[in-house]
Amino acid sequence: MSLDLAERRKLLRAAMEESGASQANELAGVDSFAAAIDGASEEERAALARTLPASRMLIAEEGTPRATYVLAALGKPGHVSEELSVIGHHSRDSPRTRREDAEEALYRGLVGRSDEWLLEFFGLHSSWWVRGLTWDITRRIVRERKLAPTSIQYLSSFVSARSSPRDEHNLNHDRDADEIVAMLRSDEHLLSQDFWQLFRVEGMGASWYLTEPAAQAWTDAIRQLGESEPGFRDRVLDESLRALLSDFSTKNIIWYHRLHRGLNPTLDEIVARQS
Repeated sequence: MSLDLAERRKLLRAAMEESGASQANELAGVDSFAAAIDGASEEERAALARTLPASRMLIAEEGTPRATYVLAALGKPGHVSEELSVIGHHSRDSPRTRREDAEEALYRGLVGRSDEWLLEFFGLHSSWWVRGLTWDITRRIVRERKLAPTSIQYLSSFVSARSSPRDEHNLNHDRDADEIVAMLRSDEHLLSQDFWQLFRVEGMGASWYLTEPAAQAWTDAIRQLGESEPGFRDRVLDESLRALLSDFSTKNIIWYHRLHRGLNPTLDEIVARQS
């Protein structure tokens, strides 16, 4: 049954009272807040946020799962991005179970937002935060909602997540080519859509991961995929050449030049692309 705004406000106030009486239990109240908010339109969420400003619970509870849910479910994209960056930084020192609870609450809050809200959010958040806390949630929502983010922030998150482990104990270890190939193959959407956006969005050709620490691993991974995936090598050669001939600035074509050269096109491949 659909709730009207007055009913949602009543449930939200009841959830606020419940959370105030159960500060010791961080998980308490998520379902109560969800009962008031889930299914609400963006206009209704904006009205509910006037009843309970999302930052109020964050300040009071320092990133508990229910506070994280309320932030994601009621906040504006820019505000959510800023606050979650802080949460992501502090979560590195939190017990794994608390991080996992917060991530599940974050998913519950984000998944109810409109496509427009989500695409704006994916275009704002920082790649280091996504890699450290929510890349899996981002991918889960993109797949479920069949979204197609093309912002440089989202694509940078994709590259950093594929290039370096999520485990905070291995921050100085970059993935090798086999790991990159395996992770790309694990998600069909990444290979069919996101990967090719790397050649079309200006700025990705200057990606730090693609041009510095993981550059050779990415070239080797792409070479492996070219040997095993029909048509993949030809398309990479076409896309990298198209990017080189685009109106991208010189600094933004560094990776395309290195990749094209690293694939060492044959004479036949060169001639075929001159016609």
